[in-house]
Amino acid sequence: AKEFHQHFYSYSLYDNFIRDLDYDIQQRNVSAGTYFDIIEGEILENERRIMELVDSYSSIKEDLTIELEKKMVLEKYFSLTIESNLLVQNSLSYIMGVISATDALKMNRMVIRCSRSRAMTTFFDFEYPSNLKMDFIANSKIQRKIFIIIYPSDGREVLFRKLIQICDLFSASRYQAPDNPNKQQILSDLQNTIKEKKDYTEHGTKELEI
Repeated sequence: AKEFHQHFYSYSLYDNFIRDLDYDIQQRNVSAGTYFDIIEGEILENERRIMELVDSYSSIKEDLTIELEKKMVLEKYFSLTIESNLLVQNSLSYIMGVISATDALKMNRMVIRCSRSRAMTTFFDFEYPSNLKMDFIANSKIQRKIFIIIYPSDGREVLFRKLIQICDLFSASRYQAPDNPNKQQILSDLQNTIKEKKDYTEHGTKELEI
């Protein structure tokens, strides 16, 4: 009952249960056999509806997590490239994403080794905005880092494959560097998507509590 936020009435007398059951059957104007078939159908339908809501809620929540993460990574990317005037340099390419904080040092060493010091990795602390109140954020205990790998575009394919293998080795989430340099437009579009999914998850939470 607590799990589904519903109140269940407990009968202390069997006669009272039978009386209420007979009353409900009369209100539905059906036979006892048909009545139980209807009740079973309603239970199955409610179960199906709850499972659909749970599946939809879980999917949207996962999408929201990805969009939030992507926005945070791109904010660091724009901050780094614009402030350092790297955005206009076509000779550079980028790989960016998020990894466990405990893997940052090992990743950095492997990037330097495999690129023969031609690539460098910059790390930032990964922290959700303090004004964002979501259950999956509050329950997140794993410390993570945003990483941005900068490497020369010359001979890009060979080095790119090696760097991607390193990212995959550490199960890093990766996001593509945007072709569009319009920072405000990109971040604004992401924020709108995040708001839409956040509103949906809040609505889904209320639906599951009904």
